[in-house]
Amino acid sequence: RGRGGVVENIYAKNIYMKDIAQEAIFFDMYYFVKFATDTPRDERPVVNEGTPVFRNMKFENIVCQGAEKGIFIRGLPEMPIQNITIENATLQAEVGVELTDVSVVNLKNVHLHAAKTDPVIDVNNSQSLVFDGITLGNPAKKFFSFTGERSQNIQILHTKLSQAQQKAEWKNGAKEFAIAE
Repeated sequence: RGRGGVVENIYAKNIYMKDIAQEAIFFDMYYFVKFATDTPRDERPVVNEGTPVFRNMKFENIVCQGAEKGIFIRGLPEMPIQNITIENATLQAEVGVELTDVSVVNLKNVHLHAAKTDPVIDVNNSQSLVFDGITLGNPAKKFFSFTGERSQNIQILHTKLSQAQQKAEWKNGAKEFAIAE
């Protein structure tokens, strides 16, 4: 916030990583600002020339052997990160996926081998998501966690949810929806 600028129309493929210290795939519109995670987030929608915009990105054929987090994408309440596709990825990490304030994100044919599995995929105040063909490298306690009233219009396709003891949980205003396996 406050720095503005547009990051858009990015395409990357055939990326191989090993022993990544933090996140393998990382977008954070808070730009490493320490206070962004120290206190409750300011969710008043204020959009001006200082509001950053991240949109229209596609990543294909990604392999990561070892990271703190496989995917971390965090937009702003007033400006979600938009239109991100990650396809054909294999990610081995401590934490699987964290999505906060994103819109139109597609994860297709993503294999997650996460050490922490409560949940493997954590969604917070995000909408218009498609999880298609997600597989796990090990049994999980909880596959998905959906938090926040803005978490909506989410599809889970071709995903074997029986890989987890609990398919999903809904918290803090997230509305439960039917999940078919």
